[in-house]
Amino acid sequence: MKKSLMSLSAVFTLSFAALSFASEPTPKSKRPDSLCVLPSVPASVAKKSPNTRYPLGGIKAPAVSCHDNKGKHAAGYHLKLYVGKGTDWPDAVARLDYLHKPEELTAACWNACIEQKKSCSSGFAKANADRQKLCESQLQACKGVNDVKKNPADINSISKKYCKTAAPPFPQVSPAQKEPPDNDGHEDPPDDGGYF
Repeated sequence: MKKSLMSLSAVFTLSFAALSFASEPTPKSKRPDSLCVLPSVPASVAKKSPNTRYPLGGIKAPAVSCHDNKGKHAAGYHLKLYVGKGTDWPDAVARLDYLHKPEELTAACWNACIEQKKSCSSGFAKANADRQKLCESQLQACKGVNDVKKNPADINSISKKYCKTAAPPFPQVSPAQKEPPDNDGHEDPPDDGGYF
């Protein structure tokens, strides 16, 4: 009986793993470890691929948060893109430090969107033209919702509200780094929590 349940569970898991991008579109919101806004799936994408949701394949963008270096914070660099050695994005090549301005928050979030697209294209969409298009659509949606010119109320509010001091409460340690594996023999689906 246990083997039957395990087989059924494996089939169920594999069925949904193949459609890891399927579900209802998530509403735009911030995730608790980033100042960037999560985009909604555009209507044009939802019409062509009705089961699409972001982040595609569970691949979140790197966090943008308050700077953790007091010296850089004192010099005016209140925002930081958390990529590079010691992060979930060790190979990312991007500007890390940003001034405390709405335009700089936009730039930091755009760089996070670009890093997310790189991972989406090389992982989720590898050798799949339709998925490559979805990665590009996600990039454009991510950049659009984090653009101070297109979304001034949200970006200005976030810029004013956060990062007045260094040593942020986030980004938090990724779940992969702080939770030991459950060793049940099954791969858990990515927990996107509706955030990127």
